[in-house]
Amino acid sequence: MLYSDSAGCFLLGCLCNEPSLLRSGKYPLTPNDFEPNLFHKYLFALINNLAFQGLEDITEIEIDQFMQSYPNIKEKIEDEDGLEFVRIVKQQAISGNVDLYYQVIRKFALLRKAKELGIDITKIYDESQDTESQLQNLNNMSIDQMLNTFDGKVVELKKEFAPTSIREEMWAGVDFDQVLKQFESTPAMGAGLCSPYETSIFRGWQTGHLLLRSGGSGSGKTTTAIGDLCHVGCKELWDEKEQDFVPNLNYRGGGFFIHTEMDQKLELQPKFISYITNIPLHKILDGKYTEVERKRLLKAANILIESRIKLIDMPQFTIPLLRNTIKEMAITEDLQYGVFDYVQDNGIAGKVYKNEVGTAIRQDMLLLAIVSDLKACAEEFGVGILSMTQLNGQEKVLPVIDEHCLFGSKSMKNKVDGGVILVPPTKKELEHTKVLRDKRGFGDESPNMVSHIYKGRFSKYGQNLKVFQKIDYGTGRIEDCYVTNIHDAPVHVDKTYVEVENENISRPDAERL
Repeated sequence: MLYSDSAGCFLLGCLCNEPSLLRSGKYPLTPNDFEPNLFHKYLFALINNLAFQGLEDITEIEIDQFMQSYPNIKEKIEDEDGLEFVRIVKQQAISGNVDLYYQVIRKFALLRKAKELGIDITKIYDESQDTESQLQNLNNMSIDQMLNTFDGKVVELKKEFAPTSIREEMWAGVDFDQVLKQFESTPAMGAGLCSPYETSIFRGWQTGHLLLRSGGSGSGKTTTAIGDLCHVGCKELWDEKEQDFVPNLNYRGGGFFIHTEMDQKLELQPKFISYITNIPLHKILDGKYTEVERKRLLKAANILIESRIKLIDMPQFTIPLLRNTIKEMAITEDLQYGVFDYVQDNGIAGKVYKNEVGTAIRQDMLLLAIVSDLKACAEEFGVGILSMTQLNGQEKVLPVIDEHCLFGSKSMKNKVDGGVILVPPTKKELEHTKVLRDKRGFGDESPNMVSHIYKGRFSKYGQNLKVFQKIDYGTGRIEDCYVTNIHDAPVHVDKTYVEVENENISRPDAERL
């Protein structure tokens, strides 16, 4: 059996004595880690629930009280004399050995999962041999070494067959005529963003690229990110002129949204529905919509289901967990665009980093590490990633709003392909651009947001542009107004609209590539 009853007993005893071990993030465990021993599995489920209720010590008394609500679990615990078991293992478990107990349980869980997936595990643990010799072999390997063993054969296959893994060399300039022909037939342009101006500046949202959007609390970071993900990941969107849902010509096959702070069913999901339907969020949350609007909302839910947008709640994210999730979305789910909301120090990522490398990491360096890994994931897995950060307050005093306003490390600029800071327009900016606003026909309907573009890796318009926009905070929809430089002088930027088949839709004021 791929399990250690003794390690399971002592680990459960340690967790009862120190429930904070589960809350720390250092020992991520699930009931499936104890799967072969149903008694251990049920007991862990009870301990885990009690731990996250804030208990500092779990005894047979708390176990007895809590299991009364779960008849099936209660029956199994009582059959195994579980309360006496808890009392004994609490006394016998040695807290200083918790790492050893944990590693054994997790190694066996890894072996069981690998075997379930059809992977040959005999090089690590041969079940046909005597248990003692195989346990010794297992104890001499770390989990990373085990994973590397499993990866070894895949790596050999990748070296020979995976196009992205083959080392390629060339003399610069050779066959450049073919490169020109490629650009002539298919211009370098990613999926369209909600803002046609930003689509032009960034050459669209391209797979392999990382876009970083920063702003203060309530500035619309999440709202605009949801809009951009719907813009590339929803098959249909509501059109006010047509008064109906119309095909989204920018649809790229769904997407994913990793978040850390919201209830995804009651808070996040309605935001997606609001953007798709163009029905203000407050009407949805208040339950005050017409019967016609209700039908539109339900239709939007079906569109979401068909479009394949996955919402992932990950408040206790770590860099490895984030990477594995993005990898799964890209490879297993075949989703090309994703949002991570947002880059922050959640108290767990830093602890896990310290446990792995043995030294603590400064907060600014942790945030830089997260952004660096998001960029690496975008390139490695061929995904377009959009993420967000907070600001440090310098946007209120600096004459130029750029990477120096980012909370954390300004070096994050070096890792991103496109960088934007969302800040409401100042009175001076609105005064300076009044003539431009009147000329464009906006009149008294002033922009309520300025997207300060501090980096566009492939921009032909230069850096430090200001895109004046009107954001409907009720639905997340955006209307571009005009673009200026840092001195509020107008800058001509083409509006680019992108469709999947023909790359660009022919529209007024739209650039043809």
